[in-house]
Amino acid sequence: MDFLVAVANDYAVGRIGIDRERKAGEGVAVLWSLAVMPNLQRLGIGTALIRAAEDDAGNQGALAAEIGVEAWNNDARRLYERLGYTAFGREEDTETGEPIELLRRSLPSCSVAENN
Repeated sequence: MDFLVAVANDYAVGRIGIDRERKAGEGVAVLWSLAVMPNLQRLGIGTALIRAAEDDAGNQGALAAEIGVEAWNNDARRLYERLGYTAFGREEDTETGEPIELLRRSLPSCSVAENN
């Protein structure tokens, strides 16, 4: 697992975790723990972190990215849906026991041009 961190003026302002192993057999990278400082939300930092995590995951061979959202977190759900994520299932949060809705997005495929 890795974290990507957004930095402004030498200060961490956001983060996202990438778990490439949990669902590697399915070709899925699990994105988790997205957080942006409250006073800096809605400025594109969360979007940039998600896109950077997707790029990282795709470069490591993932075919899709998955992220979970709590039922009460409508702002996060709207962000994920705007970025192309669609709901496909539910699971229980291992720490809190809360139900989490799972959303997934196919990642763009990378192709390498052949030299002829």
